[in-house]
Amino acid sequence: MTFTLVARCPKSGQIGIGIATYSICVGLYCNGLRSDAGATMTQAFVNQNNNPLALRLLTEGFTPERVLEELKANDPYFEYRQIAVIDREGWRLGFVFLAVLVLGVLTWK
Repeated sequence: MTFTLVARCPKSGQIGIGIATYSICVGLYCNGLRSDAGATMTQAFVNQNNNPLALRLLTEGFTPERVLEELKANDPYFEYRQIAVIDREGWRLGFVFLAVLVLGVLTWK
């Protein structure tokens, strides 16, 4: 099981990320934090290109919704990822794939 939290403190404006994952060391590939842009997190079958691209797009003024659209267009396996995006103002968006474990075989819906 994995989960991701991305949040912005309304008082200080600081942005933070919290993750948990079943796979040891995957957290190394999940960093996506930039103070002048926001935060983005890709988990579950990580695509290491997603976080840098999302942060660049946030820096250019893209909304989290538009960032997610660009990630989807740029990633042929988008459906297999868990993605969260928050901009520096605190607007957020997430995408979670649906996986079902049936008789020991992981299938996607």
